[in-house]
Amino acid sequence: LFDLPIRQCTDEEIADVVHLLYASAVRPEPEPDTEMYADLLADLVKHTRGKGQSDGTKIRNAIVDMCQQQFDHTFRLADAELHDADGNPLPQDDIYTNQMQLKATFRANVNFAGHLFVQGMLNEKIVNYVLYHLLYGRAGGRPKTRPPEEYEVEMFVGLLRTVAKRLSPGMHTQYIPGYMRSLETLVPKVTNRTQRMLQDLLELYKNKWSETRRAVSDRTTGLNEDDAEHRAGGLQPET
Repeated sequence: LFDLPIRQCTDEEIADVVHLLYASAVRPEPEPDTEMYADLLADLVKHTRGKGQSDGTKIRNAIVDMCQQQFDHTFRLADAELHDADGNPLPQDDIYTNQMQLKATFRANVNFAGHLFVQGMLNEKIVNYVLYHLLYGRAGGRPKTRPPEEYEVEMFVGLLRTVAKRLSPGMHTQYIPGYMRSLETLVPKVTNRTQRMLQDLLELYKNKWSETRRAVSDRTTGLNEDDAEHRAGGLQPET
């Protein structure tokens, strides 16, 4: 990949390469390897800097635009995903599957953005925009009239865990304390699984983002219990 003649590529060809990598990073699978693809794109940008500063900038801008478009996309299935080829409504099971795939893509996109930030390809302002949006709604726009969905809380937790140690002192002073207070109010309102995630994050915050060995052990145990709960049918699908 690094030997591609990027300097001789058109903007459309560069966009095609980036789109392929992005689509692979956010594919709706249980554990898409978003970190690996973020590392790959960061290396690609570094390798193109010697061939032309604008080439690396084009790649970075293209991938950031794709993440932004996916995040700002209305979280709603398109008509084509609700009906079959003849225009008949799909069975509820099929609609549910499509909803789960959409959520998985949305979650992978947020995870991918976090790893891009760690690689220096995404600025802190965008990360804060995503965090704010997941809890409250669009920054500068109309706030949510409902509490965040649990999948939004889970994405917030995952993103903050990824980026916390790389955030600026200003971010930790101006925004993070308010986010933590909001999470504390959510703890009694969510399922046991999400409660554990929030409590782990709040404890991590109190420890200045240094995870203790006991916390790692407790979190692993909690994840195993969650898996068992899912298999037993104890957790109902989100709607």
